[in-house]
Amino acid sequence: MPRVSTDGDKQIKKKINTQGLTPFQKGRRDLLVFAKAPRLEQVKTRLINRLSEQGAAEWHQQLVNNLYNS
Repeated sequence: MPRVSTDGDKQIKKKINTQGLTPFQKGRRDLLVFAKAPRLEQVKTRLINRLSEQGAAEWHQQLVNNLYNS
């Protein structure tokens, strides 16, 4: 269900913009990525049988690094 803007939302946006923060800049595109820390037995668990615990954690770290650096 779409969220309906209220006067409170407008006040918040105005306050943010007056503080020099402009999250709604034209042409700006941000991407928020949530990723787990590469802990043994906690990431890529279905691949542990093929890669080992260390291998799965390292592969996860490489995926996150590649995403971050691209």
